[in-house]
Amino acid sequence: MSLYQDLNWAQGRKNLPGLRGVAYFINKKDIVRWPVLSDEGETAVACSTYVGDFELAEDAKWKKVDVIQRKNSLTSEPQGERESTTVLNKLSVKHAGTDEEAIALQRYGNRDDLVWLVQDMNNQKKYRVVGSPIFDNITKVSLNLGSEATSEKATTIEVEATDECLPFYTGKIVTSEGDMNAPDSVTDPPEESA
Repeated sequence: MSLYQDLNWAQGRKNLPGLRGVAYFINKKDIVRWPVLSDEGETAVACSTYVGDFELAEDAKWKKVDVIQRKNSLTSEPQGERESTTVLNKLSVKHAGTDEEAIALQRYGNRDDLVWLVQDMNNQKKYRVVGSPIFDNITKVSLNLGSEATSEKATTIEVEATDECLPFYTGKIVTSEGDMNAPDSVTDPPEESA
């Protein structure tokens, strides 16, 4: 059985860059059990998508960050020797606020091991996981209060996470606003009645 599959792309298919306007994070110590990522799946989906849900400690919840859509990026680059190659996933997002909540994230997030979930513009059904159960993640939070009327005022969050890949997640996301399943996080508008 081959681990590789054709990489097809239909001419004219929409391919929007960037990330959607919300990111989620949680301290890794609040994850009791990770969903499963297959070592050698039978399909591309099986080896690149977590199966199951993140099981969290009691009262632990994913925290939401509203991000500026046009000011974010996510890249995945190979690193290491051939026999032990991993990837370095780099996430950069900006949040317009610089108040108490941003300061608390800066104060503690800069030294905690945080795991992040983000959604790319093309895929409304899955999130990307930036973080690994094996390797430590680095989150750097900086605040810029601006200097003049046209300056940017924002909180910048930069994450570096070593992992085997940049996997997808379709499971439950437990938040203070309620539990949601990633596939149901974006709903179609209601149909108009005749």
